Amino acid sequence: MALAVLLASGIIAAGIFFWLRTTSAPDEGPPDKPASTPGSAGPSPSESTGRVESTRTVTVDRETITVEEVSTVTDGDTVRAAPAELTPLGLQLIDSSVISADGHSKPFDAPVTISSSGTLTVRNSYRLTDCPDVIPAQWPSPAAFPGASRSYVRLDEPLHTAYAICPDSKSEAAQLSDLAGVIIQGSAARVRLTWLGGQTLTIKALGSASGVAALVPNPDCDASCVASIPPGGSTAIQLAPIDPCPPATDDTRLTLVVQVAGAASTAAVEVAGLSEMICS
Repeated sequence: MALAVLLASGIIAAGIFFWLRTTSAPDEGPPDKPASTPGSAGPSPSESTGRVESTRTVTVDRETITVEEVSTVTDGDTVRAAPAELTPLGLQLIDSSVISADGHSKPFDAPVTISSSGTLTVRNSYRLTDCPDVIPAQWPSPAAFPGASRSYVRLDEPLHTAYAICPDSKSEAAQLSDLAGVIIQGSAARVRLTWLGGQTLTIKALGSASGVAALVPNPDCDASCVASIPPGGSTAIQLAPIDPCPPATDDTRLTLVVQVAGAASTAAVEVAGLSEMICS
């Protein structure tokens, strides 16, 4: 999903393990107005219109990621907010709550209506499932606003790197002896993977490249996978890193979520020169 960020910059905090991307705080908005209880009268989510401005804060506590968003209706009589339906790869939802102005929380498990100039605070907690082998390529929004436009006026969140979110975690990805990878020289970051196994290898998703979350802009197959390699075959995949590498990165592992004969696992392949290509 594409999120409009008005102002963001990365800093490295001395004495701590992760980087934060921050922007200046927005001007103080109108007073909070309480959101109505779930199921209250109002337009259905598909009919919701208006404009919403949000701030997001993402914090890391070992294997727990907390995402808190404060969203204010800046245009429209009412806007409906619904619990987010999808959780990015690498995260598992633990809890979703609406936080009131006095700090009390209640489960966010049904749509709510926010009145004009009203504010909704939602806090979700997630568990990192496979870091550093599978790094979330995006930080999830705890709430969706169907039919309404949305912009972010402040972000405070870690980078999508193993160094930022799980610096002490060790890789458990299996090294596949029948899978090899080499750099393809050129302007784009591309890797050719060759598979010598006896059954078709399906690459379901990219885990990380040199410890950095990355996307595959042009997957070979449908939205459910990145590529499918028959026995003795090969494929070229393009890598689009989400964030800069940490200093002095020399990690040459490309990690993948793969499937062979119906069994899915996380695999790693050493690719000489990967860190130089990703971090350049």
